Amino acid sequence: MRNPLRLAGIFGIIISALIIGFMIIVSTTLFRNIDSIQSGGDIEAFQQKGNVILDYAKILLLAMFPLSIGFLNGFIVLGKKFNNTTITIAGRILIGFAVLGFVLAVGFYLTGNLIPESSSLQASDSFANILKNKALHLPIIGPILNIFGDAGFWPLLLLFISGGLTLKLILAIGLIRLKKNGVILSAWCGWFEIASILIRSLGPVAVILETIMFFKAAKKNKKLELN
Repeated sequence: MRNPLRLAGIFGIIISALIIGFMIIVSTTLFRNIDSIQSGGDIEAFQQKGNVILDYAKILLLAMFPLSIGFLNGFIVLGKKFNNTTITIAGRILIGFAVLGFVLAVGFYLTGNLIPESSSLQASDSFANILKNKALHLPIIGPILNIFGDAGFWPLLLLFISGGLTLKLILAIGLIRLKKNGVILSAWCGWFEIASILIRSLGPVAVILETIMFFKAAKKNKKLELN
């Protein structure tokens, strides 16, 4: 039987590679086309390449949900092994949301609303309008907010934000507590999960550290079984 922690690590490698690869493609394409436009290049060609990147983003988003389920199962395995209820609960809830998110993502993809197009903003727009516009054009979340209209926008957005932050904190606390069980890098993973709340770009770093943590834990677990 394959080690579930090692399997979670493999899923982590795939997720990390897809995220980093996509970021490289986007940044390279944007820089090249900005230079081209400044040199008198075709703006329409730039827009077409932007649409291609958007199509890639949609496919990547759809792929992330099933991959994340395999990755998140690693937290449940660690939680059960060390009787860490905090990380077990967080892992199960996150997997539940991943399954729901995948179902919604497929539905929105088929209707063409997975990643809504951004609308132009005026310089005079208030912070609330800017925030609302940004939220309405987030993948999956935006289409859901649009369904509930203006009346349900702010309560639902507050629910999404508070729920997401709470889950991240629960997962982070569970990871930090694993340090006493000798799980390598668990505390670092927890602190990076907390830091990613404030600095979003640290999220992929947390995933990479968690991937390494799963492989280290799988290797240690295999040695214990052999002994």
